[in-house]
Amino acid sequence: MGRYCFLILAVASTIFLSGCGKPPKDITEKIAFNYVGSMGGGLLELSDIKYLSAASKDGGYLVNIQAGDALCEMQMIKGDKEWLAKGISCNGSFLSPEKIAPRKKKVFTELIKKQAAETNAKEIVNNDGSTGKFAFDGKKYSMIFNTQVPAFEIDAGKKKTLNDRFTQMMCTEQAFRTAHEVGYDTGVDMISKDNKLLFSVTISGKDCK
Repeated sequence: MGRYCFLILAVASTIFLSGCGKPPKDITEKIAFNYVGSMGGGLLELSDIKYLSAASKDGGYLVNIQAGDALCEMQMIKGDKEWLAKGISCNGSFLSPEKIAPRKKKVFTELIKKQAAETNAKEIVNNDGSTGKFAFDGKKYSMIFNTQVPAFEIDAGKKKTLNDRFTQMMCTEQAFRTAHEVGYDTGVDMISKDNKLLFSVTISGKDCK
């Protein structure tokens, strides 16, 4: 009876030690995220990475990872002080179109909020003395130009020229195109020296089409 107990304990001990030798879940997920984070268009988050299982292979471990909607295999070995990955391969799309849209909007929104704050802190000065800044009100991403002249009337021909010019710019430059893609309008406002609105245009993605 004692002999059988010893055998059971020995087997249990082997299993326990083997489990302890596997790469830790949190460390593995962070390493996998460093590998695949940029592969999902910069839209993957650490919470998208899930440690599934690990099996010993070639002196290390082959770890199964879920990265968003994709399944990956990552080879890992234990270095002198820390776990290291030798490579990773993934099958399938990381994010479905339904998941990409809100992620892309979130990333872009944070980017333009930061850009507006940084740009407005130092303000852009143009060659003609006018100043420019960016604005974002949660629905529209705008460029605001403050001219160095008092209020004046812009005739219909000039307004059409400005409208065509800014529409072309906002339908072709990447930052404004991305704003349209995630559902924001873009616009331009020209403000006179005495704080009067001279010209304003709002452009949506539909206008570009």
